[in-house]
Amino acid sequence: MLYNDVRPNKFDDVVGQDMVRESIRNQSIADKFFGLYIFCGQFGGGKTTMARIVALAANCEHKDENGNPCLSCPSCRAILDASTPDIIEIDGASNNGVDKVRDLIASVDYRPLSLKKKVIVIDEVHMLSKAAFNALLKTLEEPP
Repeated sequence: MLYNDVRPNKFDDVVGQDMVRESIRNQSIADKFFGLYIFCGQFGGGKTTMARIVALAANCEHKDENGNPCLSCPSCRAILDASTPDIIEIDGASNNGVDKVRDLIASVDYRPLSLKKKVIVIDEVHMLSKAAFNALLKTLEEPP
């Protein structure tokens, strides 16, 4: 898809969202990321883009002095090629049942296989059913 081809992969390429970008960039420079990020905002605001950049920056082996991922190390390549099981991206609109969320929660218990950190991106989380959201909320409040 075209939007994946032109989507920014570095903090330097993100336009707008200056406060969010700089806050997460500083975490990347210090290599100290939070356990959970909630990106909210209007359609086209860069929520998924920032989530993907966090996944890259948290796992990159050779970040530059500005916290940008190198995009060429094995970890970055695996994330960009979607060839690692340690980065899970699901669409809450089409995976909105409690069973899908329980499967996701079960995968959280396991350590990453090939990367430093496991990252889960849930797009359209507002579309989850009430039961699925409650199951997810319990895991967010009490991570394994």
